[in-house]
Amino acid sequence: MKQAANRHLESLYEISKVLTHIEATEVTLRAVIELVVQALPSCGAVAIVGAPGRWATTSWRAEGVDAVDLALAERRAHASLAYFVDGVPTVDAREALEGRHGPGPLIVLPLAVDARPVFGVLQIEPAGAPSEQDLMFVNAVVNQLAIGLDWHAAAEALRAEERNRTANAEARRATAEDLRERYEALVDNLDRALVWEADADSLEVSYVSGVAERLLGFPRADWTERPDFWVAQIHPDDRARVLATLRSVARGGGNQRCEYRFRAADGHTVWLHTGVHLEPKGRQLQGVSADITELKRAEATQRFYAEIGAVIDASVDYPATLEAIARLAVPEFASACWFELVEADGATQCFGAADPAGPHAERVPITARGASLGCLCFTPAIDSPGLEADRAVAEEVARRVGLAIENSRLFRKAEHDSRAREHVLAVVSHDLRNPLSAILTSVDLMGRPGDKPAGKAGQKVEIIRRSALEMERLICDLVDTASIEAGNFSLEQQVLEAATLVHDAVTGQQMHAAARSVALVGQVACEGTWVRCDRHRIRQVFWNLIGNAIKFTGSGGTIKVVAEPAVGGVRFSVSDTGAGMDAADLSHALEPFWRGATARGPGVGLGLAIAGSIIAAHGGKLGVESVPGEGTTAYFTLPTA
Repeated sequence: MKQAANRHLESLYEISKVLTHIEATEVTLRAVIELVVQALPSCGAVAIVGAPGRWATTSWRAEGVDAVDLALAERRAHASLAYFVDGVPTVDAREALEGRHGPGPLIVLPLAVDARPVFGVLQIEPAGAPSEQDLMFVNAVVNQLAIGLDWHAAAEALRAEERNRTANAEARRATAEDLRERYEALVDNLDRALVWEADADSLEVSYVSGVAERLLGFPRADWTERPDFWVAQIHPDDRARVLATLRSVARGGGNQRCEYRFRAADGHTVWLHTGVHLEPKGRQLQGVSADITELKRAEATQRFYAEIGAVIDASVDYPATLEAIARLAVPEFASACWFELVEADGATQCFGAADPAGPHAERVPITARGASLGCLCFTPAIDSPGLEADRAVAEEVARRVGLAIENSRLFRKAEHDSRAREHVLAVVSHDLRNPLSAILTSVDLMGRPGDKPAGKAGQKVEIIRRSALEMERLICDLVDTASIEAGNFSLEQQVLEAATLVHDAVTGQQMHAAARSVALVGQVACEGTWVRCDRHRIRQVFWNLIGNAIKFTGSGGTIKVVAEPAVGGVRFSVSDTGAGMDAADLSHALEPFWRGATARGPGVGLGLAIAGSIIAAHGGKLGVESVPGEGTTAYFTLPTA
């Protein structure tokens, strides 16, 4: 018995060593079974471990035990396990136990730790009747095996959990790295914008996208390794404002934006528009800075054009205008700017401050109406965007300057022509009127009763009188035209009945019309309607309109002077049955000094133009309608009083 006890102890010791180094459960179970059957001779042994639905079976059989007996033993072990797990002997368990045959009893013990669920069984079929020591031995083995397997399972679970944690951490790191690579690829592909992060307190940059190097020329390391690097590149006039904006965001002032100038590595200025916000957890300022240099340059160019326009509009003295434009161009658009103009005598005159490097300066031709006037000369500004952009601005300035010079020269010519015309009109109105008045006075004296020449002499006197009157009318037309153009035309308005104006018009031209065998009639469809006008000037309008109608209406024709109601006033019209005008003549009818192809008799083409100006001074508009071969109608409206 003592010998058996020693075997048991030795086996338990060896089993404990096996259980302290469990690697594979099946290998461990087979080693434990072999140690058990060495201490307790047996016919077979079966160990089952795992959990419902995933049980693993390890079997051993002695020599002479066939496979059928082993399969039956495994069936009995599974039946016992089902009983231990479910607590109720199943039909299968009873059948398996009743079908048992062998030399000794069957030892079946559950594998469990404390009060936790059964996770297996160990079934031994001793070769003989087991002693109490044998039963205690098997029980001790089962306890050791259950604890060892439980520890192994717990360790495996911990190792699996650690592996899962490690795998998850690696996956998260890989995902984070992938996201960062994708983020950097995204921000590095922005065309004209850089992304950055900086400490909210120190403003030291911790990250800047690759666009910064392409856009501004500085290596990325300068941004992250030199604490005050990026602040030093901000234009001195903008630096305090930018820093104030960033500190406001750092204090929780919300998302903010600012625009400022930044010095690039090559020295030129880049305009940046920056939007920045605070990432509170890491106390990081995160910003996006977009290059808006082109936008700022476009805005500055438009302001420059507007300033040029204002200078041009302010004066027609082009030398002063060119000097002012040359000053405006420096220094933003050029280091130096001047104009070289070729005068009428072929001499070249310079306006603006010429650059000593003038021969090497850029030159843009100035033209107007296809003629060369000279050139605009400039040397590029320090922050020049490039010669192509500079020339585009210079060409637009040259175009505007060309128009300004041409307009100035035309204005000077117009002034000269106006003074010449005024001189002629002064001669006409004064020097010609005096002898003309003497002629008319003499003719009137000769026409007195008793003094009137008879026969052919009397006819010649009448011709002289009519010619003198026509000359006087022409002089009056020229003087009126000059007054209208000079803005000295005035009205003396009064309230008159519309019928009175028609009566004045008809009676004043009745004899003239009768002499041409033309019927002149008046029609008033608005009796009792009063209008506000200058009686003398409206009479002048009617006489011009009726005079033209008489000229172009043949013998036996009719001229009607009509007054009829209109919206807000009275519509007056003069209609004839004369030759009429075609569309080409009609489009020029109201232009001064214009006479149609069918015009005949004296006149310089001022009558309708003067009539139109008189009506315009009354707040109306003179209109003309005509159908060739049927006649012409001239009309206008005067407001009711």
